[in-house]
Amino acid sequence: MAESKIFEEPIRRNPIRYKDAEILATSNTLEPLLDEYRTYRDDEFRIILRREDNNTFEDKTIAVLGSKRGNSVYTHKIRKRLAPIRNYPDHQFFNFRDRSRRHKTKALFVDYTYNREGSLSDAWKQIGKDLNRQFSLIRSRYGAFSDFRTFEAQRDGYPHIHAVLIFKDYEFETFHYNGKWRIQERDDLIWSEGFSDILALSSTRSGLRYVSKYMTKGYGSDSPMGELTHALMWAFHKRSYAVSGDFLDLIKSMSNSNTDELIQTNLSGETLPIRIKWRLIGFYHGSLGVDWFIELTLSEIRDIRNSGSWFEPKPKGGDYAYH
Repeated sequence: MAESKIFEEPIRRNPIRYKDAEILATSNTLEPLLDEYRTYRDDEFRIILRREDNNTFEDKTIAVLGSKRGNSVYTHKIRKRLAPIRNYPDHQFFNFRDRSRRHKTKALFVDYTYNREGSLSDAWKQIGKDLNRQFSLIRSRYGAFSDFRTFEAQRDGYPHIHAVLIFKDYEFETFHYNGKWRIQERDDLIWSEGFSDILALSSTRSGLRYVSKYMTKGYGSDSPMGELTHALMWAFHKRSYAVSGDFLDLIKSMSNSNTDELIQTNLSGETLPIRIKWRLIGFYHGSLGVDWFIELTLSEIRDIRNSGSWFEPKPKGGDYAYH
């Protein structure tokens, strides 16, 4: 480590307020918003943790790169969380190669796109309410279903919705048209906010593959559309994806939720030996290099603590106090 570079005070602007980001998103060009988002994303902070080994008494202090929407840590964590969903046990509803007859399915893939009658800002602000209203109408007609959805920005910034719907009891009659499987009841699933594209899914895995394709495209660090999607979701406080209870139950069933033993996990969700304990020391706002995990020496810890970019949590919780 080169201490003269690592521990100098970082030169940065104050973080942009969400209200200001929203104003930038309504300007004639989205480039100012993208500039502010990149500043936020690339403005590093480190989580300082103390690793204590109760057997060997070999302690070390680690500086871990914090997760921010769109940075490498964030992307890794999202993909890790989605791994159980990508491995969801497959259930086949029909053979998509068999075009000799019509089939039935309980699974749909829907695309919802906003028209341009309203503003970009209104579309992003209302997307959650609009989608919930649409899903309520579908439930009133076809009964309960579970869903997995993600948002994506189009080139002009307007939001696009991708969702897999798996119905509990209702089966849709399908037909093959122009290379894709459709459903007869399409008119009952169209929403009033813009364009709808509805596909019949032959299996659960095929639907999850559709959504994963859009999410993988969006999380690529070199993807301009992914960067624009992150910037707009950051500005309008939107979650990258949402999974309903049935999907979450699958993830929970793969964890150690049935044990009363206290366990610790690392940042990737892997279980740590009980002899290892991690203790939060504080936070450092500044660059420490490209590696996610950096072991600090005593002199480096002292320099960080003495810098104006060091802050640590109060003993009893609450806001963080600068030192």
